[in-house]
Amino acid sequence: MLRGAFICAAILVCVNVAVGLEVTFATPDGGVVHADLYGESGRHGIVLAHGGLADKGDWAPQAEQLAAAGYLVLAIDFRGYGDSRGGGMSRSLYLGGRYFDVLGGIQYLLSQEVQIVSVIGSRMGAAVVAYATTKVDDPAAIGSVILLAPPPLLNPEDVPGKKLVLVSLPDRLEESIRRQFAEFPSPKKLVVIDPPNPDPAVQSRETQVLEEILSCLASADPSATP
Repeated sequence: MLRGAFICAAILVCVNVAVGLEVTFATPDGGVVHADLYGESGRHGIVLAHGGLADKGDWAPQAEQLAAAGYLVLAIDFRGYGDSRGGGMSRSLYLGGRYFDVLGGIQYLLSQEVQIVSVIGSRMGAAVVAYATTKVDDPAAIGSVILLAPPPLLNPEDVPGKKLVLVSLPDRLEESIRRQFAEFPSPKKLVVIDPPNPDPAVQSRETQVLEEILSCLASADPSATP
């Protein structure tokens, strides 16, 4: 548990955090998702998907930073968390049907006139967003797929967009993670986050993670296209 939480904790940067605007939207299977929206507008939207022991509120520091960088950011509560609920078939579907929540979030952002949507998922949320992107109607609408400490994924070979995987690798897991990463189509990048270092001259892991995420998002940003 602590190993898996390492990379997720790395982006909890201390900032003055604004409260997101609470919104709701329907999912393709008839559920209702509650989410926090950060930013007023933007051509590039981001769906943030939490891990199994978290909720949408845990994304607040990162969401505020991403919104300040010009992105329209949607932090969702999965069905069964907060006030979100799924359709009647949830329990019989892969990951409890939570990928419908991500699909609903993608559609919500597209309805706000963004041109492209990226997804960022932590642990369980990483598996959900990766699978959800394989089910979108238009894969060209997906910019970046950013996975923080992902568990084993279903159909990684079908994930569209630019892939960024951020992990802290115990030796015994390195081979399996790299094998799964090899199944992603290009473009893709695997980043192993360094352990904490007390030397202030060494780049902090929080800064390293944030820079990697912003770089990946910028490379898929429609505003960067001539």
